[in-house]
Amino acid sequence: MSSRKTVLELYKNLNKIAKEVFDKDVRALKQAQEKIRIEFRKNKDLESQDEIDQKIKIGVDVGEILKKQVVQIVKKPEVNVYELKLRKSTEKLENTIFQPNAVLPPPRSKKCKEPS
Repeated sequence: MSSRKTVLELYKNLNKIAKEVFDKDVRALKQAQEKIRIEFRKNKDLESQDEIDQKIKIGVDVGEILKKQVVQIVKKPEVNVYELKLRKSTEKLENTIFQPNAVLPPPRSKKCKEPS
């Protein structure tokens, strides 16, 4: 497959992912689309196949991160009530259980040194 076709597919795919991830958040969606546009325009004159492949890999990785790790929090009409919107593609990791007997280091001193 040609690099041009791969790059165009990546561009479309990133915009599609942004629409899914930032559903109903017009401001975040516009910022994501603008960032995608800027990055693709900035790299449009690359000629080295190695550089192009590297940028394609970065774009694919960014798409995966957006799909798996970005979530939305939406404020409900009730006061101070928020809802976390998870998608099927959101990666859910195991929670670390808090250990109440854990030994914590003492806090660092916040004293400022006097100027000499």
